[in-house]
Amino acid sequence: MQKISTKLIEVIVSIIFSQIKKKQALFQELVIIKRQQIFYIQKNIKNVLITLGGNGCYYSNSYHRKLYKSKSIFDHSLTIGSGDNFVAGFISAKVNHFSIEECIQNANKSALDFLTKNNYKGD
Repeated sequence: MQKISTKLIEVIVSIIFSQIKKKQALFQELVIIKRQQIFYIQKNIKNVLITLGGNGCYYSNSYHRKLYKSKSIFDHSLTIGSGDNFVAGFISAKVNHFSIEECIQNANKSALDFLTKNNYKGD
């Protein structure tokens, strides 16, 4: 039987706890988003789109609720301007009568194109 070093065990445990903390943080963020969504729906706002940086975005209306995960590889601390491009991409698709799924895909593509053009690369 091969002996595993203490350092290796520490690294593995550190990675596991890091992932658990990330999932807990995302869960807490989703709880807050759910509260925001309820608030806006109660104010008679029919469509709610909340961007979540590197975690994607959350969309809801009276028929549809979904978390759209990000496929971006960029460092999301350096994304100045990408939110504007996200909104522009969403609105341009909506004006052209795209489905919500297509609007969000277009919004994500617009933000990603902006990041790519401006060389905001992750680590």
